[in-house]
Amino acid sequence: MKKSMKFIAEKIRMFGETSLCKNPPQPYLEKGGSNKPPLAPMNRPSCGRGSCCVSESELQMRVRGNSHYKPEKAAFTLAEVLITLAVIGIVAALTIPPLIQSYKKQVASTRLKKFYSTMEQAIKLSEIDNGPIKNWKKEKAGSAKDGEHAREFYTSYIKPYLRVTDEDFDGNIVYLSDGSTFGLRNGDCIDLDYDINGRKSPNIYGKDIFIFLICVSDNIWGFSNNQPLKPYAYRDVILREKLLELCKSSARYCSGLLMYDNFEFKDDYPYKL
Repeated sequence: MKKSMKFIAEKIRMFGETSLCKNPPQPYLEKGGSNKPPLAPMNRPSCGRGSCCVSESELQMRVRGNSHYKPEKAAFTLAEVLITLAVIGIVAALTIPPLIQSYKKQVASTRLKKFYSTMEQAIKLSEIDNGPIKNWKKEKAGSAKDGEHAREFYTSYIKPYLRVTDEDFDGNIVYLSDGSTFGLRNGDCIDLDYDINGRKSPNIYGKDIFIFLICVSDNIWGFSNNQPLKPYAYRDVILREKLLELCKSSARYCSGLLMYDNFEFKDDYPYKL
């Protein structure tokens, strides 16, 4: 019987299922089979005319055992691949720029809040040691020594209460630990040009540079004299609509609008970061 099964397997590999169906194997007879009863035929389903006398389960076993059998693999056509890539490109073009802009606004907002909080805390600590800010010494603006006077004010009243990584007094630039910087100018107040990303571009007011003021006397700047650190905006401009108009007219005034909005960049902020 074992020899008979090997014979059938060889036939399947050589001729395939068709030849087996047309020429079903005969039962094997041992030597001298003429005087011995034949072996019982293998159980097969009944065959119709032109049908193959192989059960479904047996056919599956033979197909799996046939080393020449290779199932067809599904694949995308070139047109389908190109259409898919085009759709992905369109979706990316629509979604990625707004995500990048949103991320830039979030980073700028976080940096501004941190800077304002840090400077406000430094001024309050300095007032403990040096008295009220209205008594601090500040030279009048308009001389050739304005840069020197701004450095003197910073060194005396602000520097001891800040963590800085570097100072460039040739350009009056102070470097903070998070990579941001601020420049010093002596005007009606001490002007701080805060750059949220330091030396990186674009270095443009309203985009990555924002002006804040340290005022030691009552003047036209800021929302209130109770604020130690003021935005670059007129004191009597307290409505958001007016602050927005100022920001649109000159990016130097945008710190007032941002401070009013809790340093959040609203949808109507006029400059793209």
